[in-house]
Amino acid sequence: MLNLEPRAGATQGEQPVRITGSNFRQDIGYTVYFGATRAPQVTIMDDTTLLVASPAHDPGAVDVVVAADDGPAFRIVNGFTYNDQGGNVMEQVGEGVQERPAERF
Repeated sequence: MLNLEPRAGATQGEQPVRITGSNFRQDIGYTVYFGATRAPQVTIMDDTTLLVASPAHDPGAVDVVVAADDGPAFRIVNGFTYNDQGGNVMEQVGEGVQERPAERF
């Protein structure tokens, strides 16, 4: 059983993602795909943890596949969601603040 943390990131990628599972071996390599896009690097932290950076991708949910070089592969369906970059929602509070429909920065 695999788990990802975090399960979402920006479309430009480069989000550090920790993949936890069991029996990750130092003597073989691993390839991780976010949808059809390969993560540029996989670091084996220990026998339960891989660390990757998400590759750039279009917005939406993608399957994450972890494949060992010796054959076995595991899929997490809709395991990671790419979010559109855009404005952040902010709430302005304080005394004497006049209500406005929107603030632009």
